[in-house]
Amino acid sequence: MAWQGGLRATHFWDCNGAGCDAATLQPWEPRRYVYSPRYAPLDPSTLGGAQYGESLWLTAAASRGLAALLAADAPCCGADANDGSGGCGRCLLVRNPAATRANLTAVVMKKSFCPPANGACAAAKAHVDIAVPGFDYAPASDAQVCGSAERADTFLSRAEAEACGAWWQQGANAAAGCDCSRLRADTPERLMLRRGCELFAAWGWTSGNPDLEYQLVDCPSAFSAHISQAFGLDGVNLLQHPSGPNAPPRSPAPDPLPPPSSPSPFASPTSNGLSARAIGGIVTAALVVASLSLFRYRRRLCGAAHHHRSQELHRGDPDHPAQTGICLTSRTRCRTALASEEQAALPVTFM
Repeated sequence: MAWQGGLRATHFWDCNGAGCDAATLQPWEPRRYVYSPRYAPLDPSTLGGAQYGESLWLTAAASRGLAALLAADAPCCGADANDGSGGCGRCLLVRNPAATRANLTAVVMKKSFCPPANGACAAAKAHVDIAVPGFDYAPASDAQVCGSAERADTFLSRAEAEACGAWWQQGANAAAGCDCSRLRADTPERLMLRRGCELFAAWGWTSGNPDLEYQLVDCPSAFSAHISQAFGLDGVNLLQHPSGPNAPPRSPAPDPLPPPSSPSPFASPTSNGLSARAIGGIVTAALVVASLSLFRYRRRLCGAAHHHRSQELHRGDPDHPAQTGICLTSRTRCRTALASEEQAALPVTFM
């Protein structure tokens, strides 16, 4: 397919959620509406390799004029009901003849909408605003939320998002005028953002709004799969922490709690290693001891009551056990003896 011209390009990173993700977030919660770090520039070789010989995979906001050239929303990567132009998850192959690496090509996927209110995207203009961490140009950024308390986590501060936004003031091309080390890399997400900054800067744009050449292409399947995992019902899907010598440092693990000085026999099995069976045995033994103690106490009370009652009923009878200090020991027998003695002592009444 022949290259076509006339596609004006710019760059941004305002941390605001992608238009194609607006309907994905359920329920709608503005604090979780954030541009995913996985939308930063990627090296295709890290995900299986290029499909068209491209060196970069990029995401972008497309004008209505550009979106009209794309097909309907792809199943993989969201939809934007607000702009009605379609094209979410659809791709272009682009190159920048004015860049220091003029032969470098990149696949660009639409993930957001550049509204006509933005002069660069007015009317039927074909315009692509490429998402690059650190390359937000403050004077033209009308939706900047990086570092804002209105978002749960934007991964970059506003200063980081704008670190290379006006790179032409520092060098003749983006590679010379941008210092991506100004972006932190202390989490997997920030490491991905800084790497995206470096990949784009190395392309070597010599203008902040160049005219690109482009072709309409199918998105590489690995690229679509990567983007499909970036954002879900709850917002940004976080990355797993990488391993290896180049991984960013992790936060130190909290100190373990000290073991109790005298473990309770009723503590949970996980806290002192006792099994449920052992705990059951301890509880049963404690109940038996308590029952025996109660029995002996009540037996003493019963015996004393019987002895006292017998003395009252049999005063003057030297042969009765109450007068000799002998007491029945069984609680049942004690009750029976007292009852029988009381019955025997009652006066007989004739009707």
